[in-house]
Amino acid sequence: MDESPNIQSINEQFTDLYNKGDIDTLVTIFAEKAMVFLPGADIIKGRDNIKGAFHFMKRQVASIRNTTLELSVEGQVAIEVGRYEHFDAESREIDTGKFLVVWRRSGDNWLIDKDSLSTNRRLCRYTAMNNARLAGITHKKSLSSERLFLYCSGPTIAGTSLIQPGQLLTTTPGSQPSGLPSQ
Repeated sequence: MDESPNIQSINEQFTDLYNKGDIDTLVTIFAEKAMVFLPGADIIKGRDNIKGAFHFMKRQVASIRNTTLELSVEGQVAIEVGRYEHFDAESREIDTGKFLVVWRRSGDNWLIDKDSLSTNRRLCRYTAMNNARLAGITHKKSLSSERLFLYCSGPTIAGTSLIQPGQLLTTTPGSQPSGLPSQ
């Protein structure tokens, strides 16, 4: 029996639930001990943690679109490869990338066991550690002060804020950057 239509139906449900903001129902598509691998983040394990991650993501990514490129089903396991698009509240594209999902059959249901996203955009991360150690961000020191000017060409994660490409931030060693979007 071809299981592809069942998984495709669940994928459509996943997108609809995310776009409506129904994260509590969305996470029931994941196995209880599922793992999610997001760019720039540690492994997210278990439904409760996945729910928290999706609630956080929903604050920045208003809607998503997923396109399956390949789906292979072998017994109780399916492997899906595809592309994703993320949009802000004004329907502007803020990220594109690819995904790899491992599905497992549990009784009559297919559940997501592993979900890995890989952005096509260059992500930069600001890390507030020991004199504002910076990772992956173009920066320069002002000659007149100890201020650092941070600029990134792609979406940037700073604390709990997504910084848009080209947004200029300033910081002093050991402090959070000013110019962050409000929470």
